[in-house]
Amino acid sequence: MKIMSLNQSQNRWSLIHVEVSFIPGIPQVHFLGQADSVLKESVFRIKSAFRNCGLEFPKAQQIIVNLTPKHVKKISPGIELAVALAILKMTGQGPDWNPSDYVVYGDISLIGEIQFPDVGRPLQIPSHLSLLSGPGFEKYTEGFCLQNLNDLRNLKKLEKHDHHRPMRPEATVSKLTSRQAEVLEILAVGEHHALLAGSQGSGKSVVFDALPTYLKPPLEESIYFHRLHFSKSLTWRPVARPHHTIPPQSMVGGGVPPKPGEITRAHGGALLLDEMMEFKPQALEGLREALSHHEITVSRGLQSETFLAHFQLVATTNLCPCGKWVPGKIKNCGYNERRCLSTLQKLSGPLLDRLQGFFFFQDKMEKWDISDSALRKKILAAQDLQNKQGRNHNRDFKEEDLFPEEAQVWKDRLSVLSISSARRRQSCVAWARTLADLDQSERIQKRHFEKAFEQTVQNYQNLLKWGGGLD
Repeated sequence: MKIMSLNQSQNRWSLIHVEVSFIPGIPQVHFLGQADSVLKESVFRIKSAFRNCGLEFPKAQQIIVNLTPKHVKKISPGIELAVALAILKMTGQGPDWNPSDYVVYGDISLIGEIQFPDVGRPLQIPSHLSLLSGPGFEKYTEGFCLQNLNDLRNLKKLEKHDHHRPMRPEATVSKLTSRQAEVLEILAVGEHHALLAGSQGSGKSVVFDALPTYLKPPLEESIYFHRLHFSKSLTWRPVARPHHTIPPQSMVGGGVPPKPGEITRAHGGALLLDEMMEFKPQALEGLREALSHHEITVSRGLQSETFLAHFQLVATTNLCPCGKWVPGKIKNCGYNERRCLSTLQKLSGPLLDRLQGFFFFQDKMEKWDISDSALRKKILAAQDLQNKQGRNHNRDFKEEDLFPEEAQVWKDRLSVLSISSARRRQSCVAWARTLADLDQSERIQKRHFEKAFEQTVQNYQNLLKWGGGLD
């Protein structure tokens, strides 16, 4: 007989199994699996609770309580309720329930009352399970089914409650231009790191502000992470939008002891940097480790802490201090050429190489002929295809993930892409996978590679025009 419960070890929650077995002999209870002394004392509370609730404790039986995994020290709060319910189930006195649907966590008083332990931090359990506990769990739980029990007498009343799920934010625009819709569908489906560049009034901010409303719902891991570290209830995907005056320590984390920064607040969601070129270079360069390894290690004095930082980076910028110049256009700027070129030089080559898309917006009026509903329908269909194939996003999609025939098509084009680094090649493959998702294709087709290749080259050429000289 096994029942799942929770154990808190090194400030982390982990599932444990409480297994109970009876063997003939002198009535005793034996705990196996590194139970602490307080948990061993729970036998007396359980016996008293059974008596006061009219339940029968096994007689002429040795009760073996095995706690697994056995190599982990078991901390007492909350586990004794699982032990009591396992004994009731073995003796036929428990409710008609399926223990595999529940995580049991609670303390028992001498008269059989059930209480939620004051653990001081939010719980973490898998989304498909329900929590069975007593009163007092409200400030520690969110995002999963709950069942409140007052005492051992009402075990027959077990019933599941609905999940609490975050709600998608309302759309910020009703109509978009074809360029804005194209950029939004790429960023919302593939979740690529991208830089939106262009002249003032060209539509960058519309895409920038609308993107969070098109992203997928938050992952369960992200919900628990933010409740655990920031005591924050997610309404949708976590989004961090630091101001350009933010110091490097606040961006990546710091202090004594080290505390997480804005990039950790964006874990599981998006980090949006408006006017990227106005940020301090040290704050921007601090993003490189997180973009590559999805975590950041902060050391202060003798203390070191590693924080998760798996996010989508999307930034905007003007191409020139006056905000008027765009690639391929005649210079119409009051600044000299050296001042204009210095704008891009604020970003290092390695940081630019980690950005997977460079979207340039032209200074001209386009028709606002794409409706939000039509774009959202297309994006949701592509995201559903990703879910069926077990992909959360495409930004980490690699050449190794391709089928042999797809890899051959890619290698043929790769031979002429001499301007590309290894990261840029991976970005092109990931981009092709996103185009296939938008086309509702389970496999990447040659046309998807062709388009991704064309856009990669075009973006790179625009980048060279921006950084190498003005036409």
